[in-house]
Amino acid sequence: MNKWNKFKTLNIFSWLDEYKLQHLYSEHKKPNVILTDSQKLALCIRYDEKTMKAPIMEIKGKYSYAQKIINAGKINDIMIVNEPGLANEMFDDTKEGKEIPEKYFSAIAKILIKLYRKDLLLLSKEKKLNQFNDLLVEQRKKEDEIFSVYIPKKIELQLSKTLFALAKEHIFNINIFGIQITNVNITEDSSCLNEEFCIKINGVSLKYGKLSYISIDPMQQLSIHLSDVLSKNIVNLFGRDDVFNTINHVKEEYPILINEVMKCFSIGEIRQVLCGLLEEKVSIKNLITIFESMADLGEKRYQIDDVIDQVRVSIGREICSPHLSDEKILWVVGLSNKLERVIEKNMIKTNDIYEIKPVVISIINEALDSIKENTLKPLIYWTKNNRRVLFNKLKSDNPQITIISSLEVPKDITFQYSHILDVPNDIS
Repeated sequence: MNKWNKFKTLNIFSWLDEYKLQHLYSEHKKPNVILTDSQKLALCIRYDEKTMKAPIMEIKGKYSYAQKIINAGKINDIMIVNEPGLANEMFDDTKEGKEIPEKYFSAIAKILIKLYRKDLLLLSKEKKLNQFNDLLVEQRKKEDEIFSVYIPKKIELQLSKTLFALAKEHIFNINIFGIQITNVNITEDSSCLNEEFCIKINGVSLKYGKLSYISIDPMQQLSIHLSDVLSKNIVNLFGRDDVFNTINHVKEEYPILINEVMKCFSIGEIRQVLCGLLEEKVSIKNLITIFESMADLGEKRYQIDDVIDQVRVSIGREICSPHLSDEKILWVVGLSNKLERVIEKNMIKTNDIYEIKPVVISIINEALDSIKENTLKPLIYWTKNNRRVLFNKLKSDNPQITIISSLEVPKDITFQYSHILDVPNDIS
């Protein structure tokens, strides 16, 4: 092929690519998702569960053409997913206008389930459409086994003019301890300059900052900042109305369970239990087990702290899992027998509320300070009762502390002591 013919061929393909891209967003060909490899590759995938047996690869492109596809997707509100490994593998293994190979069904189903979650609820249970739909339905069932808690617009993200133009249509999807956060109110603030932002919860400014020019996408940076603020203030987001909506959601599938729980606990008390778990950075995603544990307590009256500790025992594995080492060992900070006796001796009950004498709390804090250089987030192993009382007294001076009861550790999890806290010899 001479240079001229090569030049003509390149321009013909360029014209065809432009033509395909222009017609891609017609009503019947608009993709559901664009799969990318950090903007080096772009693959447009379309699926209609009513008319198609499997997803179709509409168009794909590399480098500058991939960027054009991605930009067009942003303009047309298409979900863009960065999956480098999957994108590279599928790019060479799929043809434009053809169904994707069966070996990619599961991977694409997991991506589309996020987009199709609400629509899939409408699928008839009697219909068995095809293999790919079955995968989507199964994935939806797995998602629904764990009930996410959704909250209304209590979070405001104020952005500079340039950031607002980029993020105004963006949907943040953040999961904090089982609470799904998508309703972020994004506004433009003239007091924010360049790449500055401000995060507010219930109208209160909690974080002000500026995005940096690094390899992480601006929206990812904002998600990181939002996640940090929300994880520290999640209790302030979870009100009685949110608890009520959550209960009604669970009741659709578990009416008997919810009826039993509501006989024993008010909405306010249920909120106290859930917020008590969130305060200690415990996920409430497994609501069914949490409610089962509360229902098992029956109608006898309990202190909320005792209810929280009872619930924690039922979800002990989920509490322990984030703290396991690569070798699946739970490394804990133990308390000497003497220190445990001192704490119990100085735990006083007044008007049904337990207190620990300040002098004992000072002793524990001093002991914790001696190991903090090596243990930034101490995990204290507590073998006695009233675990929650100890946590309440230590949390203000040790915001990163976690106190785990011996009852919360499943028998098949191995734990070892990294440190043993003790008290001076003159303390009894």
